[in-house]
Amino acid sequence: MIIALVLAAYALVSLLVGPQILTRGDWRIFRPRLCLSLWYAVFLSGVLAAVGSGGIGIWLGWRIQVEQSYSADLLASTFGFRPTPGIDTVVRVTGIVLGWTTLAVAGAVISLVATRARELIGDQRRLRADLGAVIARSGYRREQIDGLSVTYVAGRRSVACSLGGRTAEVIVSADLDLRLSSGELRAIIEHERAHLRSIHLLVSRLAMLNRACFPQIRAARQLTRATALLIELIADDAAVRRCGRADLISALSKLANHSETGGDDVLALRAERLALAA
Repeated sequence: MIIALVLAAYALVSLLVGPQILTRGDWRIFRPRLCLSLWYAVFLSGVLAAVGSGGIGIWLGWRIQVEQSYSADLLASTFGFRPTPGIDTVVRVTGIVLGWTTLAVAGAVISLVATRARELIGDQRRLRADLGAVIARSGYRREQIDGLSVTYVAGRRSVACSLGGRTAEVIVSADLDLRLSSGELRAIIEHERAHLRSIHLLVSRLAMLNRACFPQIRAARQLTRATALLIELIADDAAVRRCGRADLISALSKLANHSETGGDDVLALRAERLALAA
């Protein structure tokens, strides 16, 4: 029982305290990989602690229900005294309620996660199909850059995105192709390559699933926002290592000041961060 209580307490602390620590300070901007690792270490360990606590609760409820003497032994080992018959009855009833309640909550959470995951997978498939249609209809050039397929599509918006899966590729809009120099465009492509080479798609989907399941929980919203920013910063660092800092800063600055977007604060922050780290 003590182990179950400790695990439940840790899960609660990771939910409430973890985000408060990991969203403070400039260190997370300059150490994005470390910050992302800590976010998911806290998140996943909290989930495992909650699962462990629930599993122990179900097991204790079952033991109390099927073994006549187990409730007395549980009180003796946990609190150090032998119960009276009345207290023993209360413990048995409480254990039965605890076990069935925990089982019901676990079933509800599993059903919720499965439903939301199915919805997200459906959304991703529809998005991939839509992008495939755009490529087939508007694609005008395709090239290989160090083994990565890059497809250029007609479009008036400055867009670059990576498509994972068996046929990983990068999509670049014509507006971006015309707006940036060759070096700047290569920096953006290397940024997208970093998303494909890392587990960015996995962690972003995990954050999206968590938020879809628990949209009212502040920690779920914070995890989604932190993941979206940190994977961009990590990809920026990877692009700098492959093609240099100047071209990426220039590309981000141009896109941040693009009149179509009205000024993008995140792009400006990313450019400023790279300039400060020079």
